[in-house]
Amino acid sequence: MLATMASGFGRGTQRVIDIRAPRSCMPDSEWSACDAVGKFKARGGEELITQIRPDHFVEVASSRGFEVLEMLSPDKQFERYFQGREDGLSPTPDIHLVHLVTM
Repeated sequence: MLATMASGFGRGTQRVIDIRAPRSCMPDSEWSACDAVGKFKARGGEELITQIRPDHFVEVASSRGFEVLEMLSPDKQFERYFQGREDGLSPTPDIHLVHLVTM
């Protein structure tokens, strides 16, 4: 995916993508929420298969010609976008948002 993105966009192009972290990157208490989201997405035809440790993703992205400008963990997403909400909406516990720029 990163190789395709790097070859298809000019230098300085920015994008935000999400990556799915493996269970080892989150507390056991979050696993059931991740399983529920996975089942929901699979029913809609988008099976969540690929998982990558966020720190490893940064290494891979750098080796493919990207700079990671920001990595938002679920906790950071909550602080920025969900804090104070009264509807109970919260980030998916295994999804990290990544802001990349093509070098």
